[in-house]
Amino acid sequence: MPVEMCEARYGLEVGWKRMRDDPSGDGFHSGGKGASLCYRPRTSVVVAAGFSRNRKNVWGLNGGAPGGTNRLRHIRADGASESNAFVSELEVEPGDELIIETANGGGWGARVEE
Repeated sequence: MPVEMCEARYGLEVGWKRMRDDPSGDGFHSGGKGASLCYRPRTSVVVAAGFSRNRKNVWGLNGGAPGGTNRLRHIRADGASESNAFVSELEVEPGDELIIETANGGGWGARVEE
């Protein structure tokens, strides 16, 4: 869904929607990049969400580096932060950020140095 529609329909601000920039999943053929999304609610909201593949990295193959993990971070307006795999009834207030990051894929093959 386009950012503008998301903001108009759901009463939140989209801080960003981009590919993850962490280096996990390196290899001769690097794994695909995961997504990183930041939401800032305009009013108090209650969130329920769950992500698997949050403790063990996506595996690499044939000498490729492991990929990343999924995570959900809640950064409060006062700077306090917590990461979760599963949440239920998480209260998010205006000024807080909710950051969702999906894993980079694992790499295939060892990187060849020139």
